[in-house]
Amino acid sequence: WPNYRLATPYVAVLEEGETLVAPQGWWHYAAALDSSVTVMRNFYSTSNQHELIRRKDQSLERAIADHLLAKRTSFRNFTEQQKAEAARKVVAGVREGIAQGSSLRLRVPG
Repeated sequence: WPNYRLATPYVAVLEEGETLVAPQGWWHYAAALDSSVTVMRNFYSTSNQHELIRRKDQSLERAIADHLLAKRTSFRNFTEQQKAEAARKVVAGVREGIAQGSSLRLRVPG
């Protein structure tokens, strides 16, 4: 982050019942000044649905690589990068099936 010194920090203290909405892509940090319950929620619409899909696909890829492929004997000698690539292919196949409206038949390669 070569221009971090040029960033303008914003500081706010919220009282009970108040809400802070930060624009998409804004880096943020939050700290509780007292015991509290914090609820964070991301909102998605047609204008930023690609971001939701990208995040969900990445989570699914990690789960497939870490839990499904790691347990298969045919993937025992694969590197983490190879497992990640295989997981990406599985997710791409799921996305393709959804786009074509076909019934989902998940096939893990290998």
